[in-house]
Amino acid sequence: MSSYIVYMDESGDEGIEGSRQFILTSLYMPFGSWQNNYDLMKELRQDLRKMYGFHVKEEMHTRDFLYNKNPYKKYSWSNCQRQEIIKNFARMISTMDRVHIMV
Repeated sequence: MSSYIVYMDESGDEGIEGSRQFILTSLYMPFGSWQNNYDLMKELRQDLRKMYGFHVKEEMHTRDFLYNKNPYKKYSWSNCQRQEIIKNFARMISTMDRVHIMV
């Protein structure tokens, strides 16, 4: 029997002023792949710190990031820079070992 590491997150809000869409997504990988994938993410985060000043431990919330909301507003990135940072994340995820994404 194999063990997997799973990350799940939702997007949308069912509250009083909720959004019309709600998405639950999971990213999972076999346990044996986590160290290599962690190292890839850590390397990307270090590169983003060097190139853009993005703190290595700063959480990434894509919606707030793309709309230049707090806590990302303090960086004063241009729209093109924010788009490039997101592209870097997407490219890196596509290189991860045995990662699967379900929406």
